Amino acid sequence: ATVDAVIVGLDQQFDYRRLAAAVDAVRAGAFFVATNADARYPVPGGFLPGAGAMVAAVAASSGTTPVIIGKPQPAMFEAILQQSGTGPETGVVIGDNADADMPAAARANLASVLVLTGVTSADEARDLRDERRPTAIAADPSEVWSLLRSRFR
Repeated sequence: ATVDAVIVGLDQQFDYRRLAAAVDAVRAGAFFVATNADARYPVPGGFLPGAGAMVAAVAASSGTTPVIIGKPQPAMFEAILQQSGTGPETGVVIGDNADADMPAAARANLASVLVLTGVTSADEARDLRDERRPTAIAADPSEVWSLLRSRFR
């Protein structure tokens, strides 16, 4: 059977057999799509490899660069704005990953709130620059609503 597309995301059953099948399909011409390129996935007490680890393995082995549809690429935010018929001035991205959520917001010209519950620590947040720098920072999810009401009205 011919495979039209290979979509790689976070897969906790990822193994050599799945890697080989994905690489074979991509090398045979299947469209290579990545859900995201996050290298780390936050869990209590640390991190696990993110979808980006699997995407990198398929890309390296196939010699093909995927189309990334998730963050940090702005495609999903742009699609939401287009479908809703609104402009970027009406939206705010709320996320916990300065390497993915904040650049996606910046690339879509959206305001952003970094919540310090995931990948980025308070110390790291103070030093963020360029497209990784959020519009605002919330120490935890309970602060988000009041921050939105006070800052983004």
